[in-house]
Amino acid sequence: MERPLLFLVLAIGCEVLWAVMLKVSQGFAVLWASLVMVVAYVLSLICLNLACKHFDVSIAYAVWTGSGATLVALIGIFVFREPLGLGRALGLVLVIAGVVVLLGFETHARKEKERTLAPNASVPAIDVGSRLAERRAALAPAVDVESGTLQRRAEFVRRLRRHAERCRTRSRLVREVARKPAEPARVGGGSDAVRS
Repeated sequence: MERPLLFLVLAIGCEVLWAVMLKVSQGFAVLWASLVMVVAYVLSLICLNLACKHFDVSIAYAVWTGSGATLVALIGIFVFREPLGLGRALGLVLVIAGVVVLLGFETHARKEKERTLAPNASVPAIDVGSRLAERRAALAPAVDVESGTLQRRAEFVRRLRRHAERCRTRSRLVREVARKPAEPARVGGGSDAVRS
């Protein structure tokens, strides 16, 4: 069993334990059950946190709560002799089906993601910073790396600074225009007056 899945199973087990200890502790009247409940609750959250490092939180939390609720309900039915009606049975079946579907699709999606992220010689790697590289290439002069002249580097830095200043000027103008209140339309006797 993979480690993240093991953490999720442990989180579910601890969740079931603290939930059952809620009943056993009788409102914190039984000290040992109350202590077990608190420790199990903390361990459950720690294990869920470790599982969420690998699984999406939406999947891990849904599986944690759904499985825990189902197991607690089953323990309530078989251990504490709680009644099992049609609605409760149908609800448990639906929760179990939901957990199975979530885990099934998560496993499939994870395998698909690993397959697409695996190195493949026929597919070129996507450069995340390609847009930035294109900008730099457009701004940069053809610099001979071997000679590395300081003059060309200085020209490159000047061009970058001019570009940055133009961007700051544009930003400042946009902010000024956004701050200006709109002029009210003139109504009355001018040639540009609104006629009804």
